[in-house]
Amino acid sequence: MNHRKSMLIIAVLFLLLVCFLGGYGVYRWLSPSLQRSHKLLLYLRDPQAYADWRIPVGQRCGTAPFLFPTSGYIGYLWGDSFRLGHRHQGIDIFGGETAGKVEVRAAYAGYLTRLRLEKLADHPRSP
Repeated sequence: MNHRKSMLIIAVLFLLLVCFLGGYGVYRWLSPSLQRSHKLLLYLRDPQAYADWRIPVGQRCGTAPFLFPTSGYIGYLWGDSFRLGHRHQGIDIFGGETAGKVEVRAAYAGYLTRLRLEKLADHPRSP
């Protein structure tokens, strides 16, 4: 085998190794969110079958300074990632009911307001 051909084989094998390791790294980075997405789909398909996954309204989680504002399944947490370079900035609680049918309380002392969907686009979001 000549020198040029063996160098080409080494380069191709190196490129395959880099692609494999890169793909594995992306998988490991997104894996927690993918697992949460799978569990969320199970819950949303049949909330009653997974009722023990629900957090009751008003419960405090550890030493958190707030109470859970509604009963439901915690689908996504602060820091979850759904795509490269983006981290989720909140806690998503899925009630398993039709919108408007789930009790919601203020997590802190105060009051709740509801904005129309088109108004949400006018509010700035943190990066």
